[in-house]
Amino acid sequence: MKIWFGDQHLFGRIMITYYNPYLGTIDGYRLVAERDPAMEYVWEHDPDVIIVSVIPKVRLHTDIPLLRLEALSPNGNSSPIYSSTSRRYDFEIPMSLSELTDTIAQSTFMLARPAEAHPNSSLWPPATIPTSQRVVSLSDDILAGHRHVSALVQMMTFNQTFTGAQKPRNRKEINEHAFRIRHWMHTVPGHRGEPLQISTYATLDPALYTPTDTRPFRGIWVGDYSAHGCEFILLHQPDDDEPFDESTIVKRSDESQEQYLARKKDAQIYRGRLEAIKLTGDPNIPRGEYTFMAEDIGDGGLVRIAKEERFKGARIVKSKGQLANRNFMNPDYFESQLILISPDKIAHYWKSLGIICFHERVKLDDFIIPNPKLYMAD
Repeated sequence: MKIWFGDQHLFGRIMITYYNPYLGTIDGYRLVAERDPAMEYVWEHDPDVIIVSVIPKVRLHTDIPLLRLEALSPNGNSSPIYSSTSRRYDFEIPMSLSELTDTIAQSTFMLARPAEAHPNSSLWPPATIPTSQRVVSLSDDILAGHRHVSALVQMMTFNQTFTGAQKPRNRKEINEHAFRIRHWMHTVPGHRGEPLQISTYATLDPALYTPTDTRPFRGIWVGDYSAHGCEFILLHQPDDDEPFDESTIVKRSDESQEQYLARKKDAQIYRGRLEAIKLTGDPNIPRGEYTFMAEDIGDGGLVRIAKEERFKGARIVKSKGQLANRNFMNPDYFESQLILISPDKIAHYWKSLGIICFHERVKLDDFIIPNPKLYMAD
């Protein structure tokens, strides 16, 4: 299993890939989240604030795969398509996804190469997500026609852009952490067609979403964004530059040994930053942008320990949430609070909006061994 997230304009996608033993293919399916009608409650701590409670249902959309790679065959449908200036690694692998639909849309898989520094290029993964390698994101440059379009891209044709700048020229240039899928309408026999969409997918370092004893909030989460529905976020809990110094936690005269050990454990866990980065987005805050962050979930950012019944015992810390107009226009951060209910559930209090919404950890183990029916050949 491998997790990939795409750069589709504004919204993005999450895809989980597996080896399909029944078909001998590598398949990728979209991870989606649905929600039942929301339940609303008045916050006991502040009656002017509404708590919006939803139960997200996360599943794989298995009707049609986003990706299907068959074994390369000299005479089969998966023979690579080479460009006129082809090199060994400059090819596109056709994916037989159109056979699963009633459309004439075609899709091909393409390798990617690490990005070269260019001031007018947007990169994927974005700078908000730590990674060792990035590639140029083409969803904005070629299709959106705004913000990140460079003169170089405007002057070059689609094929020239890819063969000259974006596809690997040798094995060393292959980026093993990213790839692209090109979609187009195949209406003229023998003509490859112009792209309807070029999606770039990158994978996440498992260390970013694997919780530890001292970084329990790391993970992929699903949250409620009201009219925008459910969205996936990466909760990034970075390591501190300085290691935890146990000697700074001194036993108090009025606490038991058990209380002291619990306080020392909390001091190891609740420290440093907590960042929420959108893996999927909406028309206001797109994929790859921060949705909220807390500068310090330790004592430096502590507001209080909740006493009200719904959040009793939860740590509430200062944070800031990002809001913007459509198309990410005029973004700004506004004061908010994070309610750290458990390592698997948190709530975000948008103070300027007067609402509290919830975020829950996605249980990735549920998708490691999917239903065998998913793989059954017709």
